[in-house]
Amino acid sequence: MRHHAIFVQQVHDPTRNPLDPSAPPGFVIANIGHQNGHPPSIIIQIAGTRPNKKGLGGIAWVMGFTNCLPSAKHGTLSYSPSTGSTEAMACLHAITWATSHQYSQIQILTKSRQLVQLLQPGNHTDITLNWTVQKILAQARNFLTCQILYVAKEQVAEATRLAHKWQQFSMGRL
Repeated sequence: MRHHAIFVQQVHDPTRNPLDPSAPPGFVIANIGHQNGHPPSIIIQIAGTRPNKKGLGGIAWVMGFTNCLPSAKHGTLSYSPSTGSTEAMACLHAITWATSHQYSQIQILTKSRQLVQLLQPGNHTDITLNWTVQKILAQARNFLTCQILYVAKEQVAEATRLAHKWQQFSMGRL
């Protein structure tokens, strides 16, 4: 956060993302809340698996308070045409859950660069994800802070394991 504050203070930096000049160079982030100046009170990992031949993919989210162990987990199946759509559905489920529990400052971690880029202002939505992206953006307006941050896959490993378990569970049941 200290490094982020330094980058925000700089006036001109050619490595900065022109669509979101508040993000430090090298960060892929979408700020979709209505104020986005507040630190997040919860961090949610999301993950979606590649759909199988029947179009079933596992989706999952894992919630934790900042600097604490995860305190809530959820996974389910999702009919999806692509991995990108399972990631988007996982994000929508996580945001819906956070809204229902009246959290107002959240940060979502994902290994999907595509999802973060689709949620950034000025990007054109992939037509197959348009409905889901629009629902995410509409619900995000309820939050003071709602950051979607692209991270290394190790940072969402727990959510990824849960999503894979749901998909494997479906293989045994169908």
